[in-house]
Amino acid sequence: MVAAPRERVYRPAWFCIYCSDGIVRSATKQKLGAEHIVPFGLGGTQILPRASCMKCERITGPVEQSCLRMMFGPTRIRLGLPTRNPDERPTELTLVLSQETTPIGELRIPASEFPLVIPGLKLPPPGILVGEKPHDRLVGEFTLIQNEAEVRKYLTGDKKGIRLGTFNNHIFMQMLAKIAHSYAVAEWGFHSFRPLLLDLILGRSQTASYWVGGSGRTLPPDPSGLHRLELKRETLYATTYVVAYIRLFCNFGAPEYRVVVGTWNEGK
Repeated sequence: MVAAPRERVYRPAWFCIYCSDGIVRSATKQKLGAEHIVPFGLGGTQILPRASCMKCERITGPVEQSCLRMMFGPTRIRLGLPTRNPDERPTELTLVLSQETTPIGELRIPASEFPLVIPGLKLPPPGILVGEKPHDRLVGEFTLIQNEAEVRKYLTGDKKGIRLGTFNNHIFMQMLAKIAHSYAVAEWGFHSFRPLLLDLILGRSQTASYWVGGSGRTLPPDPSGLHRLELKRETLYATTYVVAYIRLFCNFGAPEYRVVVGTWNEGK
């Protein structure tokens, strides 16, 4: 169980931050949902009210759910991170034991005893910042933070490892893009930059690595909280970009990501 940080609620946007032109129209005010900048299911407590229309929620919601269930399900359960359906949270989990990449057995164990594992990616810098052209190739090296003692307890005889669920690089990078965009809107305002991530967030682009990458920094665990977000302006070839630095599970020493949110609007 991790301690819940204090909730922060920003001023309402009053328009969809993903598909609108940023002009408030009173007729749409009652149709806009709140955005958790880091997903609620990962313990996110920064909220941007009245910021997403139902059409966009139907696109972004499944992306988040895929990350929360497929990639971070055991992590969330083990850490006691929030769920909107607490009665459905399992009390037991299946640990798949393997030899190399071959499953050789399963154990049903209490969720509280499931080894702590935190998946992530080691990514190259965003392509836009290093002169690459957009592409749809899969990038990134899968990384795993785990409690070695907890894992080792189950590795006896020919059991050489444990097998985890599916990790989808592109979907994970889509979630990072959504976090970065909504955080920039909440902190600096919708009109402070020209957004570059909307096609990726809304599933219209496969060029995730052009905008989303790693920071290139190897950082020690940060005990100040569960996640850490930071915005910077970075200038490259006379263009000033808004760049978000995202470190999910920073207190466990997880990787830091660098996401190019947009181009800075001078004077706004």
